[in-house]
Amino acid sequence: MNSQISDYVSQLLASDESQAYSCDTVSSSVHLVNAPIPEALFHDLKALAAIYKRDANCIAGDMLTIALNQALSQLPQQAAENLKSVREAYDKDEAAKLIESSQYDAGGT
Repeated sequence: MNSQISDYVSQLLASDESQAYSCDTVSSSVHLVNAPIPEALFHDLKALAAIYKRDANCIAGDMLTIALNQALSQLPQQAAENLKSVREAYDKDEAAKLIESSQYDAGGT
């Protein structure tokens, strides 16, 4: 098992269930993802969340973050450079959309 995933599971096992737990699902630094997973894993995720009194979306997000970080770190150099180029273009396009949506036209002549 991946060391980071093992560490995460160990943290769940060691958690004090009496303490309130919350994770960030609303800040601008977080983006919610709707991803398909097999039904059996979904039910296991919900059971895990119930046992450790965590939000299932938070557990899934934590695990997906670990998996994506590991997958991206394993990309060959050419693929990583291509990813960086596409990401920069995406960020530039998103910034242009944000600027366009924030412009105000008072309707003057």
